[in-house]
Amino acid sequence: MKTQTKNLIIIAAVAAITIITTIAAILIFSGGNEIAESPQTLLDLGEQYLLELDYEQALVQFLRVIEIEPMNARAYIGAAESYIGLGDTDNAIAILEQGYEQTSDSEIKRILDELTFVPEIEPEPESEPDPEPEHEHTWQLATCTEPQNCIDCGEAEGEPTPHNWLEATCQAPKTCTDCGGTEGMLAPHAWREATYEEPITCAECGITEGNPLTRPVVTATAPPVTTTVPPVTTTPPPVATPINERVGEIIQFGGYDWRILDIQDGKALLISDKILENRAYHNKRVDTWADSDLRAYLNDEFYNSFSATDRARIAEVTNTNPDNQWFGTPGGANTQDRIFLLSLDEVVKYFGDSGQLANRPSEYVRQIDDQYNENRVAYHVGGTYYYGNIWQDTYTVGAGDPRAWWLRSPGGISYYAASVGGSGLIYSYGSDVIINEYGVRPALWLNL
Repeated sequence: MKTQTKNLIIIAAVAAITIITTIAAILIFSGGNEIAESPQTLLDLGEQYLLELDYEQALVQFLRVIEIEPMNARAYIGAAESYIGLGDTDNAIAILEQGYEQTSDSEIKRILDELTFVPEIEPEPESEPDPEPEHEHTWQLATCTEPQNCIDCGEAEGEPTPHNWLEATCQAPKTCTDCGGTEGMLAPHAWREATYEEPITCAECGITEGNPLTRPVVTATAPPVTTTVPPVTTTPPPVATPINERVGEIIQFGGYDWRILDIQDGKALLISDKILENRAYHNKRVDTWADSDLRAYLNDEFYNSFSATDRARIAEVTNTNPDNQWFGTPGGANTQDRIFLLSLDEVVKYFGDSGQLANRPSEYVRQIDDQYNENRVAYHVGGTYYYGNIWQDTYTVGAGDPRAWWLRSPGGISYYAASVGGSGLIYSYGSDVIINEYGVRPALWLNL
């Protein structure tokens, strides 16, 4: 009996050890997956896929975050943006409705309202049917002297067409080639200087004025005395390069290389030739450039890193901050800056304008991809930076690596800022301001 009881105790102990081992293995493996697939890691990966326009992969990451953390508002917004990128507005609305029901987040509600807004169309007032015309007009086309008119009844309609003007010359004022009408005065003569053979002459009409030049009278003199004068060699002073020819050059100032973008009123607009560092636009979701951490840093710590002599040459200017041209996101108040970032308008103006910023190709396009991409590619000076996550992980950027860089203009939503990608594309929709993997290319106006 004792032997049987002892055997039962041994069997129970072995079973307990097996159960404990199994539970520990499950906890270890599930914990590992949780680390590997933490919400923050999945969110960062989803944002990166959005930047690369890989909407399918971005959607996978954001949906996984929602599974893990159903109260994460950012994941619902990212999933909606992914659906929109895939052209699936219905699912974008559905995921936002689910997110708002879960979180009551105001940003989700704002985006949802924008997607579901349907303007009210007032019914047109009923009008009496037009009376039938007495007859059908036979219209004669309008000219620059008469509007179109009916050749049967003489009734006129509309306005005359514009004149087809031929530019004025020194013989005739501006003249319409269709009706012969004139306007304005004669153009001035295009005078050609007088010579010994002919007087001042108009190169257009041939009319002359005055007399030819008088040749000098040569008077005979005694035979000249020949003397040998040693040659005098002079070195002409160096000719200064005109200031307007220096646009596009690289100059040194304050220990950095700068590219000259413009010269006006004795000042030169400079931008750092390379990306000097990586920084977040702001440490939380901010509305405008005026309130950003990056603006505060550039106009304080970075500005004060220059010598007193160099600081005296940096002009304080008023920067306008217009709304985002494609998405209407407010740009905020004008700012007084010494150091700043370029805006969407300025990067197009100085690096090449294909017309896409003013004329968006379609409502689904979020970036400018044109023949000027190469002009906008910027290379990093290199360095090691923190990701900014709770683990304080770091990453390294190699010297000469092409990287994305911030613009001061707002992005497609209130907490996004516009940027230029590593391949030179302009992202008008932009990226989340809290991302600190984007580069900084400071700009300033330098007193010459």
